[in-house]
Amino acid sequence: MKTLKTILQSDAGYFIHLAIVAVLMLLCINHLIVIGLLLAEMLFLWTKMRRLFYASLFFVAMLLGSLFIRVMLLDFPSRDQYQGTVTDVSEDFFVLQVGWRKMMVYHDEDVKVIPGDQVSVSGDEFSNNGYQIEHRFEYQYYLASLGIASTIYANQLEITGHEFHLNIIKITIVEYFKKVFSEPVWTMMVYILFGNDDYLSEETTSAIQRLGISHLFAISGMNIALIVGFLDQILKRLFLPKRTKEMIIIALLGVYMLLTGFAVSVVRAILIVICVYVKEWKSLPFSRLDLMSFIMMGFLLYNPFLIHALGFQLSFLIAFAIIIGKDFLKTSNPVIAVLKISVYANLMALPILLEVNKEYNFMTLPANLIFVVFFEKVMLPMTFLTAFIPALEMIFMYVINLFTSGIMFLAQFDTVVSFNFASDMAKICYFLLILSLLIRIETKRKCKIQVALLILLVLANLTFTATPSVSFVKIFDVGQGDAIYLHDSECDILIDTGDIDNFDTLLAYFKGENITYLDQIIITHDHSDHQGEIRDLLAKITVGEIIVGYKTSTFQDLDVRVVTAGDTVGGKHLQLTVLSAYRGDSEENNNSLVLWGRIGIHDWLFMGDAESPVENDLIHGLTFSADIIKIGHHGSDTSSTKAFLTAIDVQCAVISVGSDNSFGHPDESVISRLIAFNITTYRTDQCGTITFSYLPFFDRAIVTKDNRDNLFNNELSRFVGFF
Repeated sequence: MKTLKTILQSDAGYFIHLAIVAVLMLLCINHLIVIGLLLAEMLFLWTKMRRLFYASLFFVAMLLGSLFIRVMLLDFPSRDQYQGTVTDVSEDFFVLQVGWRKMMVYHDEDVKVIPGDQVSVSGDEFSNNGYQIEHRFEYQYYLASLGIASTIYANQLEITGHEFHLNIIKITIVEYFKKVFSEPVWTMMVYILFGNDDYLSEETTSAIQRLGISHLFAISGMNIALIVGFLDQILKRLFLPKRTKEMIIIALLGVYMLLTGFAVSVVRAILIVICVYVKEWKSLPFSRLDLMSFIMMGFLLYNPFLIHALGFQLSFLIAFAIIIGKDFLKTSNPVIAVLKISVYANLMALPILLEVNKEYNFMTLPANLIFVVFFEKVMLPMTFLTAFIPALEMIFMYVINLFTSGIMFLAQFDTVVSFNFASDMAKICYFLLILSLLIRIETKRKCKIQVALLILLVLANLTFTATPSVSFVKIFDVGQGDAIYLHDSECDILIDTGDIDNFDTLLAYFKGENITYLDQIIITHDHSDHQGEIRDLLAKITVGEIIVGYKTSTFQDLDVRVVTAGDTVGGKHLQLTVLSAYRGDSEENNNSLVLWGRIGIHDWLFMGDAESPVENDLIHGLTFSADIIKIGHHGSDTSSTKAFLTAIDVQCAVISVGSDNSFGHPDESVISRLIAFNITTYRTDQCGTITFSYLPFFDRAIVTKDNRDNLFNNELSRFVGFF
């Protein structure tokens, strides 16, 4: 490794600046804080490398043009019927190429499709946005990185023809493996050779992910290095000229790239090999860092949304880090080499991995130390040998059993810690500190300050789950349901949990913010869209108290506190009064807990799903005022009557409602009344998660939304205004 100044100013690695500018430009679209880093990089180029500054401007213009074209291709007009060619197939969906656009088609019909089939399909299009909550899996960006413009569920599917498609080769090989080898062998071979874990047992994949060794099966540099070394040894024995030998290797690598479906990590590794060969043939004046930069820029020009793909991020980040740190990683001891690489790669990728997993397993490093050597020296070579020599199946079976027994043994230890660098600022600080630390280690200087600052950064993320002295109300977008998070310096309350969510989006938010304890969870009433996620939350988060209006069978085995009208809940400062509780009403909505309290500078009224009978009772005994109301029953016409809105005289309303829901919520009559009363209204189906933040010494609430409906959303566009 060289010092940062040497890396940035030397001829070797000169073009890495174009890659840095490209990455920062794309990241600042959704992470406004990155603009500062982009400006700093451009200023550096302007003062130190003027020609490269102009080159970077030209490349950014090309990148923006590519981004514009991609966005146009992702805009897929809805049709009654789609006709196209199947390009890729999975267990329950296939990818359909319709003209220049791709769409993902889910189906449960008995019709089996293969790559190359021409099909006619019709079905129901569904949204790829999911719940608009921070720290969720960005499915929309994931599809954009794959070039998928639309997703439908097929209700009619017909194969109209067939033409040859290259991806049929991979399918044919998988079918061949199924016929020749027993299940444990062929499933592992498909996983190792093609990176496809669809056929592995859930127990095995879960253990691999838990131990953090999935990268072993993400076909990349190690696989390619083994293939190149193997081919080189064979071709040497044929006494072929060096150029001819390398041309044959390139051709065979091209075939392997095709078989793996052009996975980013594979293409990157193969292109590096090709570039190294071409560099030697033509004596090109480029370093490996330059070549890697050219390859990454090519990927981003092809599809700028690859910047959001986890495989792309990890593949290039670690590859760049290893090239830059090659001197630091040098050692003659293979065990020390694996340990160094594992620690180094984990340090470099940590913020990205934590954002995905929201936790860290302390068994990851020892597992890497054990299994990287075993995988590279035994398992990977045996996979290739067995693929060509089926007689070795029994030996390979023994190797697989040894491997799976080892991962199952290590995975049983509970060494997982929930943690994440919750903010963009924390992630940037981490990377800068790691870079500074590595530079000082390489230059043999003391690094006590860097280590101390890293520890402080971790402790700050664990201790301050929100900005100190800031209170807020966060109305989560949980579709057609309610989930509201109240926070101040000494109390955290969740009102309702939303409906059952297989993706645990709400839990992902709390884990992503390092929130492991809630003082209270309040369930307003016993409907699934208000209590569906209670069990999943209780399994991962410690809760001081569960509060309900009455104990139903849903909470029979839970220790709950039953409250009635007039009771108070919350903490010392964040205190809520129960205005209405269980009424014994046959309509469960009217048994909702109605809560009122002062948060920040505003009086809040949380109506649950309470309807007009409850509203009438509240009017008759009116002893409160409200600035902001969470509208009852998702904006149904059974709530928010004219008389009620007149009596409480609120200034702002929030409606928690699902996009395009089947109930027609919110009702037009309710929206008309809110407009007539000049009440500022926010809706989760339009704004995503809505947050009212209260800063000390500031007599306004800052209102922000987390709506990623479009692909160009950022912190600036999430700012709604002041209230």
